[in-house]
Amino acid sequence: MPFAMNCPECSASLKIPDELEGKKIKCKSCGTPFRAQQEEEDEPPARKKKPAAKSKPPLDEDDEERPSKARRLKSEEDDEEDERRSRRSSRDERSAKSKKSAGKKKGPPVLLLGLLGSGFVVLVGVGVLIYFLARGGGGGGLLGGSASESLPPGWEEINEKEGGFRVYMPGRPIRQQAPGRIPANARNAFRWASVTGDGVYSFQVGVVDLGDRSISTDPASLKATLKQVEPSAFFFEKIAVEREVKVGGKPGIEMELVNENPDFTDSTVMRLTASGGKFYVITLTYHDRGKKDEKVRQTFFDSFRLQ
Repeated sequence: MPFAMNCPECSASLKIPDELEGKKIKCKSCGTPFRAQQEEEDEPPARKKKPAAKSKPPLDEDDEERPSKARRLKSEEDDEEDERRSRRSSRDERSAKSKKSAGKKKGPPVLLLGLLGSGFVVLVGVGVLIYFLARGGGGGGLLGGSASESLPPGWEEINEKEGGFRVYMPGRPIRQQAPGRIPANARNAFRWASVTGDGVYSFQVGVVDLGDRSISTDPASLKATLKQVEPSAFFFEKIAVEREVKVGGKPGIEMELVNENPDFTDSTVMRLTASGGKFYVITLTYHDRGKKDEKVRQTFFDSFRLQ
């Protein structure tokens, strides 16, 4: 007849056939091996719940592994799960650090490029401002009154170091000493002159070096100085238009002169200025009033620059 017995490990109630009494069996609940033996009937019920560990029967050498296979497998699975979680946590942490580091690395180059771009714009603006300040003035030509940087076909650039100026002139410009005698109060006087191939226009830039003499650039003083260095001025011509302009970047005047003799078709545009003791007379003469070309006038007058 089967007898009842509690598992010494998990206290599960088991029914054990008589033929297995005294033999080694395994608990169906926890798999713990133990020897089946009937408990004494007169033993108090309280002691039947869970026998003390010391009363367990000795086990064979093969039975010394106490943890069950199920518990070992569960422990191994738990260990593997913990390891997987640890690896995922490490990857997430490395990824977060990498993104944060990448964000920090991208910041300075963008900021640096912005600063360089702003600096470049400022430098360009300052350069343009300096260009206009250094070359501004003179008759409303290209770029707000500055000389065109492209030399027109058939024109030459004259750089006069002694006279301290530069100008564009067409044809074949020549340098001449002032005709006749040099004014008594002048150190030197010369001019550059040229004529277009068709003879319609003639160009002159005259310079009179008055040394240490101070020359005012107000209109009355400039016209008085012209009469002193060129007594024949205004002898055959009258001033049709007069206005104050910048000449080579300096204050000056522009006069349009018309010949009073109706048989002559000439008209002259003259500009006067002074700088550093030198008196400048820039003249463009139209030998045929019907063929005036504003582009020719603009190129000539706007190219004149004091150096």
